[in-house]
Amino acid sequence: MEWQVKIEGKPKQRILVSFDPQGELIIFRGQYKTSVKDWTTNDGKRSEWIDFSNEKYSMNINLETIQELLLKVYNVMNERIVIHEDLTKSFEIIKTVEIKEE
Repeated sequence: MEWQVKIEGKPKQRILVSFDPQGELIIFRGQYKTSVKDWTTNDGKRSEWIDFSNEKYSMNINLETIQELLLKVYNVMNERIVIHEDLTKSFEIIKTVEIKEE
C-alpha cells in the first residue's frame, strides 16, 4: 500500500509513503524526478523518480509523528537535491578528460 504526498509548487518532488504490514513499518521516501540516460528513447533520456531520503517508523504511529517525519524527509531531500544539481552542473562542464600515461 502506498500514498503519494505531492508538494505544492514542486512538481519534481514528492514523498512516497508505503505501509509494510509484515515488517510492521511505515516507510517515507523523499523522491525527486530527474532525467536518466536511456538509449532506447529518441532523445537518450527519460524521467524517473529517485529516492533522495528515507525514514522508517513502526506501524504504531500518530498524526504528529507522521507530520514530523514528512518534514524531516522533505528537508533531507532538499539538501540532497541541491548537491545533485551542483554535481549535474559540474559534469555538464566536463566534456573530455585526457589522461597522459607516463
